[in-house]
Amino acid sequence: MHLKKTSTVLGLAVGSALALSAMPAEAATVEFGNNGILFDEDTKIDFRFVCRQ
Repeated sequence: MHLKKTSTVLGLAVGSALALSAMPAEAATVEFGNNGILFDEDTKIDFRFVCRQ
């Protein structure tokens, strides 16, 4: 009886830890300038950002 209760509690603890680790984290704030992006010729780039809430 004691082993069954211990294994149940241990299973719940492990399951909870796995569920919490699977939750998505918040996206980091990314800041960049134009000093790291270089092209050999004039290039037009269209960025489309999608915000999902």
